Amino acid sequence: MCRRCTNGCPYKPSGDLEMRMLSQLRLLNRGVLALLTALLVLVASSTPAFAAALPPPAPVSASLVSDARVEVSWPAVASASSYEVRRGTVSGGPYTVVGTVTGTSYVDETVAAETTYYYVVRSRSGKRTSGDSPEVSVRTSLAKPVNVRAAAAETSMTLRWKAVAGTARYEIVRLSNDVPVETVVGTTTSTEYVDTGLSVATRYVYWIRAIATGGAAATSDAVRVYTGPATTTTVTVSPGSVEQGQRILLIANVRYADGRIPGGEVAFMSAAGAVAFANVNGTDGTAIAMVNGTGWTPTSVYAQFQGSDWPPAGASVAGDAVPVVTQPYGSVAFNGPSWLKLGSWEEAVAAGDLTGDGLSDVVITTTEYFDDANDHSAFLFVQEADNQLVMKQQVAMSTSTGGSMYPVIGDLDGDGADELVVATGDGVDVFRRTGSGLSTAEHLSFADDLIDLRLRDLDADGRTDIVAVSDNGVLVRYGDENGSFTPAALVSPHRGFVLDVVDMTGDGRADLVVQLGQLIQISTQVKPRSFAAPAGYQAPAGHLQTVASMAVGDVTGDGRKDVVVTVSGNAPNAQVQVLTHDSAGVLGRWIRYPVYEMPDAIAIADVNNDGRDDVAITHGGWSAASVLLQRPDGWLGNEFRVSQLPSASSFTPRGLALADINNDGLKDLLMANYNYGLVVVPQRPAATSAAASPKVQVGRA
Repeated sequence: MCRRCTNGCPYKPSGDLEMRMLSQLRLLNRGVLALLTALLVLVASSTPAFAAALPPPAPVSASLVSDARVEVSWPAVASASSYEVRRGTVSGGPYTVVGTVTGTSYVDETVAAETTYYYVVRSRSGKRTSGDSPEVSVRTSLAKPVNVRAAAAETSMTLRWKAVAGTARYEIVRLSNDVPVETVVGTTTSTEYVDTGLSVATRYVYWIRAIATGGAAATSDAVRVYTGPATTTTVTVSPGSVEQGQRILLIANVRYADGRIPGGEVAFMSAAGAVAFANVNGTDGTAIAMVNGTGWTPTSVYAQFQGSDWPPAGASVAGDAVPVVTQPYGSVAFNGPSWLKLGSWEEAVAAGDLTGDGLSDVVITTTEYFDDANDHSAFLFVQEADNQLVMKQQVAMSTSTGGSMYPVIGDLDGDGADELVVATGDGVDVFRRTGSGLSTAEHLSFADDLIDLRLRDLDADGRTDIVAVSDNGVLVRYGDENGSFTPAALVSPHRGFVLDVVDMTGDGRADLVVQLGQLIQISTQVKPRSFAAPAGYQAPAGHLQTVASMAVGDVTGDGRKDVVVTVSGNAPNAQVQVLTHDSAGVLGRWIRYPVYEMPDAIAIADVNNDGRDDVAITHGGWSAASVLLQRPDGWLGNEFRVSQLPSASSFTPRGLALADINNDGLKDLLMANYNYGLVVVPQRPAATSAAASPKVQVGRA
């Protein structure tokens, strides 16, 4: 019976064929039904459950960081990959997207003063975005007036400041000894006000108060200034280009109209407020402050001279000085020191090849210090395998007194072998290279007590000359055709402590450079053995400061030689100063670099193998030495300091040398330390740790 029929089927199949067809149709219907069921199961198993909604962050907070910055913050949402910050000026929106971040805070720097803002935040993950977070609001304030500057006359004060957006007017508030309460003395809609009818040589305190249309007010920082005779103030920053984190000098120069120097304090100011304060130096009229680059981002600076009541001096203000800020360049690293005490008083050090093996050897000299066995001697250290620097020979001078005992190493006779020359007695002692070491002393008289010396071909005749400076001037013994030397001749009457012989003008002739205290004297050679009168250049060292030493090299990258001196003192007076050329090639411009305390000995060489001259200095009394690398832009960069060195209260001008004393291709620091003898500080690759870099061993044979 058919399933559709309950009372019997009205249709009766007539034969077997019809019965078979009906059976097959039933089987086909069952298969289709099974297939449809399987497909439904498959689709159901591969379709994920409906994704949960992405929640917005909560709670959200908004706070005023400054009058022009709002910080919005919120807790993280677990499934969010970023957040969309939206802002409106009406509660409930509409909102505009002001930023998208992956973190949990955003600083909005596009706000206006005296405005209420409404913020919401949305979470985002892929294509999904949440709804808005609960709304938060913040009202910005009126910005306070900044860059308030004052310039005084006998009975008036001119005030200027930067305009404040949203301000309807400004009130000038004043306080003085005569009226010791804050009093509004004027109102203006401009950014300048002249306060008249004041007392002479009197201190006044001013504030500028910005008033908005709605009545909101914001008051500037106080400006404390004196009336009095007019002065002028200028400001510079040095160096003019600094790396991030580099120290910088702020230098103001203050004068009366007639050139005299007033007394008083200078406030170095930026838009953010006071940067530093310094008193005017009564000797040179400068006020100098040092700012550590790690605590202050160099920006536009002006100098406000506050004036003085006695002697009377009116306030004055300088224009803006803006340093250039660059990324740090290069690095240099050193291992810990090694040393060997030799006896007596170790005075000076030099490096050169005195054994003919192509490697740098080291000579350190001693003066007199109640040690007969070691006084007035030179000690030769030779490189050996396995980072060994070994003292091989001690040689005595021809006389036990006289001379600075400063050593130099060079090819004296043109035979291709270096000799050692030491200032001693009334001239120099020469030690020639032999198969077994250095020869005994051969004395060459200058009839003078020599302080510093150089081996140079001064007259360009192809022979080495001995050039020296004493208390009487610069003397020369010229090399002659017989391999000897002419009698000493005085070529410049200007005495000095440190000497160099180098082409300062670019004409191919060697010139004389002499340092005597703060005075640098340069005698240019106009023709062989003929020199012009010295030109003097005063280092801007400052009152009671000392120029400790001098070296010459191209530390500005312009292809010309610069004179570099160390100014020994404490910050801000601890400086490396560079006498260099201006854009027209004229010598006379000074660049001042603030450095660590009490710099003294100085040496110039390419320390980091980049083809540029760098500067190395010692710090007497501070157990330290430093290197300043020259950047590609011709400025010296950050100071790389080596600390915890053997202590000495000072180093002589020839107490520091740079040389590769372990044959690794890197310049090392060599110091003549009167307490500890020869001190060696080996350089290591900056990327290599001290533990992985072997220490140089200094010892005796």
